[in-house]
Amino acid sequence: MKKEIIFTGIGGQGILKSAILLAHAANSSGFQVVQAASYDAAARGSVTEAEVLFSDSPIAFPHCENADIHLSMNEKAYLKYKALLKKDGLLIFDSSVFKPADEADGIYGIPATEMALKDLKKSFLSNIILLGALSFFMKDIKPEIFDASLKENFGKHYELNLKAFNNGREYFEKR
Repeated sequence: MKKEIIFTGIGGQGILKSAILLAHAANSSGFQVVQAASYDAAARGSVTEAEVLFSDSPIAFPHCENADIHLSMNEKAYLKYKALLKKDGLLIFDSSVFKPADEADGIYGIPATEMALKDLKKSFLSNIILLGALSFFMKDIKPEIFDASLKENFGKHYELNLKAFNNGREYFEKR
């Protein structure tokens, strides 16, 4: 079993942080993990991409070639990297920022930025809301493992990030 997940957005949206949190949770679940990222020299405001690959066996090539899941926070970034998503892959996107023109099964929007502003009064938590949404679709990593990853990575800001994460997860649990 091997999973490839790609995160896309613009610099400053927490794309890399989301990938790090997923990689940490996958590693804590006993998987072999590779995490990589690329971004323009002008990091804030430019297209950003991060990848997480995890498997129950060693990973030979450390980059996404055929992503199972694409999580996107920005249309420009989505368009740049959408070809990496396999045909029957899953797209999760921030529907308060953009809506892809694609019409297919496996495309799920969540108004993450809107939820972060309305429910938490902090737009910078939209990436964690999307990570929570992603966790709903990932049966390989248990929610309590994500919880431990959040606790370890956010320290005194854990409770706020956990609330954002749970908001994203619950958005799809309630549907």
